[in-house]
Amino acid sequence: MPATLSLARAPDGAVLRDQGEWRPLDSTADFFTARDGRARLWIYLPEAEESPDWIVFEGPRSVMTYREQGVVLDRKLLGFGEELAVAPRQFNVNESRLPLARLVVHTGEVLGGECMDGDIRLRLTTPIGWTEQHRALAWSEQGVMALVPTANTIASTELSFVSPKERVDGVCLFHGSALLGSAILAADLAAATTLFLANAPGWPDTLRLAALGRLPLLAPSVVSATLVKLRADGGKGLQTLGSLPASPAGSHVIGRLLERWDAGPKLGESLLEGFLRAERDGSAQSSLLERLVAAVPCSMVRVLARALQSIPNNDRRRAVDRLIRCLGSRDTVGLAAGVSEAQFAEVVEQALLDNALQTTGLDRNFLASKLDASIASLAWLNASKPVPELMTKISRQC
Repeated sequence: MPATLSLARAPDGAVLRDQGEWRPLDSTADFFTARDGRARLWIYLPEAEESPDWIVFEGPRSVMTYREQGVVLDRKLLGFGEELAVAPRQFNVNESRLPLARLVVHTGEVLGGECMDGDIRLRLTTPIGWTEQHRALAWSEQGVMALVPTANTIASTELSFVSPKERVDGVCLFHGSALLGSAILAADLAAATTLFLANAPGWPDTLRLAALGRLPLLAPSVVSATLVKLRADGGKGLQTLGSLPASPAGSHVIGRLLERWDAGPKLGESLLEGFLRAERDGSAQSSLLERLVAAVPCSMVRVLARALQSIPNNDRRRAVDRLIRCLGSRDTVGLAAGVSEAQFAEVVEQALLDNALQTTGLDRNFLASKLDASIASLAWLNASKPVPELMTKISRQC
């Protein structure tokens, strides 16, 4: 017999449909890609006169458009410890943002892990037969340890390793250089990762493992601890970030980590010196400064505003011209190849603006009407804070 239910309030929150069962999604808990990302996510969205397109966000990065039949997020997520949320397509409508999970954790093919009877056991989504190309690296505040598998090498959905004497907060599983997944043994992953990067011996190799193993590098407490190390290590951590394999995940973590980073004068001059030396030698490989300009342009404005003062005007002009090219895509630079030097920066700037408008959905007329008070202008001003006199000279040279 049909029945009608009256609710005291409209439903809210989100649920996961997993193998025929429903699970509530706690917005204050962590979202594990293997356990939660492969289930279908359903979200109760607020009613509105107009039905906007809602977008699932991982931190500031849009992941996908939410659909009425739910979405599966697993392969779309990076899992560096950023918040999972949903928001309307309109740009900068923070009050409409609905949190879904405290942070996203990349676990790959690993469903879970635990210490039992002197062993560390990992549960997998797919059978794996252990070979010499496989590696399991355990980590904690005490350091990084290579785990030794037990005698069983038959393909299985459970792997067992001899537990080391040191405490283990997590395990990163690799096949060659490819990450298969990570097991989380710590109760608070963000806190454990913070202590690992702050105190474990072996920096900056610990930073490299955190980046390649998709640990929550972008959780707020972890970012703070990492920036403290980056400011005090003489550029070693920066070199490690710049040497990460080129990938969307690598570019994202570098950009987010360094967006508030401010290099000291000596480090900035060293980066610029390496860039100019590579140019003089005719090196085909891109310098660290070029890679950073492409990944974190706002941070590099801060670095260059100081460092460019240490070199002659002729070198300054050549450096700025080449670094501008790093900001544009290959198509953009090709478009600007036939114009004069005076027009080059203008063409690249216009192409970058077009890309920004397409990505954010901002209206060009809105930006023009607001001039220096526009959201984009204020964001750039707060992020870059360049030296006014120097940037005026640079703009004239370009």
